[in-house]
Amino acid sequence: MDKILVFDFGGQTSQLIARRIREIGVYSDIIPGTTPFSTELLDGVKGLIFSGSPYSVYEPDSPQVDERFFEAGLPVLGICYGFQLMTRAFGGTVERKPVREFGRSAVRFERPSPLFAGVPDGFVSWMSHGDSVSELAPGFELVARKRYREWTRRNAALLRPDGSADVHVVGYTHAAHRH
Repeated sequence: MDKILVFDFGGQTSQLIARRIREIGVYSDIIPGTTPFSTELLDGVKGLIFSGSPYSVYEPDSPQVDERFFEAGLPVLGICYGFQLMTRAFGGTVERKPVREFGRSAVRFERPSPLFAGVPDGFVSWMSHGDSVSELAPGFELVARKRYREWTRRNAALLRPDGSADVHVVGYTHAAHRH
């Protein structure tokens, strides 16, 4: 059975994310964000989701993912803290914003992306952040933005063992791109 792993870094939405995945007919498991890498854990897994956290990625005791998951050849979706964690791991910059963001915010698309297929431009999203990506990691592209947060895609996010790619998603899956 196909499966998605949701990495829980202590945020409020891991259960909701896993439930929504199950509602579309895909099995999902929630695991601690700090789970050590193992190939057995990835049996049947088709993608990884790194969820939110009350921490900032630059705090000394913030939860960190085992970076070997980045090298597993699976698509990775980073949401909130997970996106910031990926950005930082690949050489981007995450900074504290002078004003915390909390509440609804319209999101506008900068370019088409399969990630947002069927989602109307200007959709309203709920945000709760004190940090933001101020510089994208090399190889990440801006596809949507709002006042303090941006979504990116990484070309060739789904890499097959033969090196071919055919899907664009938030994240990346190949360690060779990391700095």
